[in-house]
Amino acid sequence: MIAANIAIVLFITACYVICMYKRRAQLSGMEGMVATMAVAAASSTALGLTLSIVCLHDLTLATVIAVTAGMAAGFLLGKPVGLLAAIEGMASGMMGGLMGPMLGVMLEVPILLIGFMDAVLVLTVAAVQGLLYRNGDVVQSSNMKV
Repeated sequence: MIAANIAIVLFITACYVICMYKRRAQLSGMEGMVATMAVAAASSTALGLTLSIVCLHDLTLATVIAVTAGMAAGFLLGKPVGLLAAIEGMASGMMGGLMGPMLGVMLEVPILLIGFMDAVLVLTVAAVQGLLYRNGDVVQSSNMKV
């Protein structure tokens, strides 16, 4: 179950990276930066929380993996938007990667919170996806009027 959760978090994040690259022409600076920060923080927190169960006796390893994955996701998510968004995404991924393992170690029954964090990740991606599609529609419709 834990391996499946790690795979799901990585899959959702990878799909969203692909989506950001496909819609990079419609991304403005602020919307792209918010999307990058939100998804990088949510995915690295969910991953770090799950890794804290796998690496129960070695919090350092869970933190290093989560921070590295979060920073990589933040960079890849922000790169289509610009350098500032990539830096913000890396910082958000780092913060989420630090918070996830700490949260997991403090809980007695972390399975419930893992499910909750997965739901938060899905809702974050859905909300940001709605923002991007709404923004894309506005850009396309305004281009058609000119």
